[in-house]
Amino acid sequence: MASSFVPANRYRLHRHRTRPLVAGLTILTLGLGGCWWFPFSDGPPERPPERPIEGPADAPSETPTSSDPSPDSPAAEAPATAPTASEAPLPDDLVQKWEPLSNVLLTFGPMTVTPNQVQWGSGQTSDYTVISADDGYVLALTDTPNLYDTPTPYIRLIPKTSEMGETTAVEVAFYESEASLQAGEYIMYGSYFLN
Repeated sequence: MASSFVPANRYRLHRHRTRPLVAGLTILTLGLGGCWWFPFSDGPPERPPERPIEGPADAPSETPTSSDPSPDSPAAEAPATAPTASEAPLPDDLVQKWEPLSNVLLTFGPMTVTPNQVQWGSGQTSDYTVISADDGYVLALTDTPNLYDTPTPYIRLIPKTSEMGETTAVEVAFYESEASLQAGEYIMYGSYFLN
């Protein structure tokens, strides 16, 4: 009878060949796991702090002065003050046509902001008043638009700037009431970009 010869160390040789491969893959995996760009590390890098937005309220006011009061003019004039938030207009870089970036906003089409009106491509139009310039610009919409069949009398425009300091996108939060605005509970949130 013929015997088949199988070397006793056949399997041992195979294990020996895979050890360097397994060790190399383990080191590579551990090395990548410590890098910030590895998708399963501690998450995305932190956002850099945003620059504060300087609006017209930050501009110095000019107060007329007179060295000698005349009897024909009023004795004391009231000093000019900086405009309040409700009087402050939107910055020029927000007054333009914005294209929807978020899927939730595609239904309404582009948003056009003029010095006194907000208009969506779906036909919703409303005059507005700037009521706050804190953490973006809060607009009170006089003709309350119904977006997804929900009245939204307040929106917050949060400009996003590029590294060059130009406003290239705006995030918009939609609020259904003054109480939800004060609580920061928006009903819809999305982004627009400049085309």
